[in-house]
Amino acid sequence: MKRLIKHWGKNSEEAFGESGRIGDLGELLVEKAFLNKGHDVKHNQSIKKQKAGFDLEVKIKNKKLSFDLKTNMTKFDAIAIEIDDDGWLFNDYKKTEYIYHLSIHKENYGNVAFYKRKDMQKHIGGTPERYRIYTDDNGKSYVYVLRRYMLDFITWTHLDNL
Repeated sequence: MKRLIKHWGKNSEEAFGESGRIGDLGELLVEKAFLNKGHDVKHNQSIKKQKAGFDLEVKIKNKKLSFDLKTNMTKFDAIAIEIDDDGWLFNDYKKTEYIYHLSIHKENYGNVAFYKRKDMQKHIGGTPERYRIYTDDNGKSYVYVLRRYMLDFITWTHLDNL
């Protein structure tokens, strides 16, 4: 995503346009799913928390979990993993324990994949060439991980089951 403004905006839509609007929607959908299950949820909006990847913090069974949420699951249940050193997977500034990917496509609306950041870092590691590497219009590099790969550290579920 390319920033449209230099300052910190009132929301992601102002900062990133349509992709930011979709990201904000995803955060609200996941927050609502956790709230519906009776969990305590903190939806972070501060600059410091957002830059560190703390979109949501959820208390489940007296354990506080932190999530960086991506609304980049394709309609074919593939998740995009940003692999640049300064991207959201490998950036040292990102501190959240979990990364969540959500689909908002009508074909698989509400599908979720999540994993521990450190597990995906270990899996991709120094060998992202095991995947085809894609580069977006902003020069960011990604690989796609498909559900059919059956990686044991990724949980695939639905918003209704969080």
